[in-house]
Amino acid sequence: MISVLVFDFEQHREIAAQPQEIASLCTGPRYAWIDILAEEPEREKALLTSLGLNEKTIASIQDLPQEGRFDLYDGGMHLTLSETALRGDQLDASPLDVVVAEHFLVTHHRRDLELIGRMKRVSHDDFLKFSQSPGFLLYELADGLCEIYRKGLRSFSDAVESMQANLLSQSDENVFSRVSALMRNLLVFRKTVLAAREILHELGTRRSKFVSETTQPFLHIAAGTLERLGDDLTVERDVLNEALSLYMGIVGHRTNRIVRVLTILSMIFLPLTFVTGVYGMNLQIPEAHWPYMYLVFWCLVVAVGAGMVVFLRRRKWL
Repeated sequence: MISVLVFDFEQHREIAAQPQEIASLCTGPRYAWIDILAEEPEREKALLTSLGLNEKTIASIQDLPQEGRFDLYDGGMHLTLSETALRGDQLDASPLDVVVAEHFLVTHHRRDLELIGRMKRVSHDDFLKFSQSPGFLLYELADGLCEIYRKGLRSFSDAVESMQANLLSQSDENVFSRVSALMRNLLVFRKTVLAAREILHELGTRRSKFVSETTQPFLHIAAGTLERLGDDLTVERDVLNEALSLYMGIVGHRTNRIVRVLTILSMIFLPLTFVTGVYGMNLQIPEAHWPYMYLVFWCLVVAVGAGMVVFLRRRKWL
C-alpha cells in the first residue's frame, strides 16, 4: 500500500495524491511524504525508480535492511531505523527505511508501525501550526522515535523490577535462562537506540541541502535524548547484574547453612560411629561379658553425644 501526502508551504495546505502525481505536484514550495507498506515489490520498485533513486539504494530498501545504516548519495540520503519494543519476554524489532531527498521523504516498512501511525496523527496539526520547512517531517520522525524508545525503556524497567522481585522471593532452575534472555534483550535494545542516535547526530550536524538548518538543532536535541536513554539502559543492566549477584549470594548463604548443619551432625555422630564400630567388631572383647555392659554402652554414647554438643556450643558453632 502506498500513500502520498503533499505539503504546500506556500498556501499552507495538504494534498492527498496518487503516486503518479508526485512528479507534477512536487515543484517549488511543495514537499511530498511517500509512505510505503511493502506489499507489491515490483510496483514499489517502479515508484522508487521514478523518484530517481539508484538501483543500489532500491535494492537495500527492498532487501533485508541493515539497522543503523546511513548512506549519502547524489539525490538524497538513505537511513535505516528500527521500531523496537519489548513484548512479554520477546524483543520485537520492525525495520524502517527512510529516504530523504530535496522534494520528498520516503518511509518504507514491512508492517504497520506505531511510529508511522503517530506521524500521520500529528503531522497535520504540526504542519499548519509550526512547520517552517520540510524538515518538520524529520522532526516528527525523530520525536516519535524518542517517544517509542522511552516506552521501551519503561517496559525494560518494569521487567527488571519484576525480575528483581522474583529473584529475591523465589528460586528455580529457569532463573538463569530468564535473566540471560532479559540481559540479551537489554543489550540489543541499547544497540538499537545508540544506532538511531548516531543517525540523528549525522542528520543534526551534517550540512546538506536535504535537511534544513532550522531542523538540525531539534535533531541534535533528539540525538542527546537517545544518548541519555542509552545511559539509562546501562543503569538497568547494572541493576539486573546486582540483583543476580545478590541472588547468588542468597543461594550461597542458604547452601552454607545447610552444609553447616550437616557438618555439625557429622561432628556429633563421628565419635558415636567410632564407639559403635569398636563394640560392634566380631571379636572377643573382655567388656562383652560384663553383666551391665549394655547399659554402660548407652551411657557412654549419651555422654559422648552430650559432650560434643557442649563443646560445639562453647565454640559457638551451634
